[in-house]
Amino acid sequence: MNILVVTSIYPREDAAEGSTATKVVHYFVKEWEKIGHKVLVVHVPNRIIYFTYFLPASIREKLKAKTGNEFPDKSMLRKGEIPYDGVTVYRRPVFKLIPRSLSNNLLVNQCAKEITSYLRGKRFTPDLIIGHWETPVIQLINDLGKRYCCKKSIVFHGNAYADRYPKKMRELLKDFDAIGTRSLVSAKKLEKTLGLKKQPFVCYSGIPDSYVDLYKPDYTKFQYPIQNFIYVGTLIERKNCDSLIKALAKQNSDDWHLDIVGDGAEKQNLVNLAKDLKVEGQITFHGKVPREKVIDLMQKAQCFIMNSRGEVFGLVYLEAMLANCITVASLKEGMDGIITSGKDGFLVNAGKVEELAETIHKIQELDSEEAKKIAEAGYKTACEYTDSAVANKYLKSIETWKK
Repeated sequence: MNILVVTSIYPREDAAEGSTATKVVHYFVKEWEKIGHKVLVVHVPNRIIYFTYFLPASIREKLKAKTGNEFPDKSMLRKGEIPYDGVTVYRRPVFKLIPRSLSNNLLVNQCAKEITSYLRGKRFTPDLIIGHWETPVIQLINDLGKRYCCKKSIVFHGNAYADRYPKKMRELLKDFDAIGTRSLVSAKKLEKTLGLKKQPFVCYSGIPDSYVDLYKPDYTKFQYPIQNFIYVGTLIERKNCDSLIKALAKQNSDDWHLDIVGDGAEKQNLVNLAKDLKVEGQITFHGKVPREKVIDLMQKAQCFIMNSRGEVFGLVYLEAMLANCITVASLKEGMDGIITSGKDGFLVNAGKVEELAETIHKIQELDSEEAKKIAEAGYKTACEYTDSAVANKYLKSIETWKK
């Protein structure tokens, strides 16, 4: 089958240093190629006002910390075939004057014509068009769908555009064969907002199959009181690492230690917070570390906590579960629907310090058998979400969604 993937975010070799663009779509592409499909990627990044590409790095970092968004660099303006990791990628930026608005129809139509010409030159006729992120992707696929007799699917990575443009979204999506989202919570909300006849399928990410071999089950660490905690992620506001530090500082005992792995614009604020709360001696800021070090720290930790807001999905949670960590994520966010609170992890409302402090206390009160049971269940859950498993499930969801 010929699969055309249209996405506004895709990793790239010419990215600026420090780029954190997610590879989620790329992982699907690689798995589909492994099972024999021919896949071509069209990367349609939003091209914004020109001067923003020249903002000082310090300002870009501050904006990234506030919004959680990746700000494009000048290399993003390059157009043409720019392969990545063995995958054929055609990049075609689409100008957008106002962030988080719909793209101009004339510009979308022009882009669709150029994509069609490119595909003709590659002698590539899609049997299935798969889209990720909302703009300009939905508009583009709607246009391309009139040029090719094939199935069309889109995965929403949030509900902002559906909330803002429900009527327009319903109109654009009426001929799509499948609609998906990145979490169960988002699927329920999108069904209601757009008045869909069927709940969107959930397009979960996976973890590399090799990770199952990297992380060997070892529950002996639960023979001891739970006091080793870990956070792995970018240090930006919406990740709520400050809430984690505050919640740990509220524990009656000071027999705990927190490893914070990652870097970002919020790091100094977090260092200052730890000093203000007089817990700096119980926290180690590792910064960015090699992959092997992350694995080592994960396996030594007993509990992983990242209580983010706006977290559509997070591979790091699954990785923590593979590492036999009791894992704490956010209620009504991306892991809600994968983690069942109290069974294979815990869910807490994002940024609620008191609630998180109570959950941490509950975890510390678990006896060794209870802790082991939750960690074991978490490991089994994570094993169900390998790249190969979710990639196959994704295509089956598209095939059956309208039936």
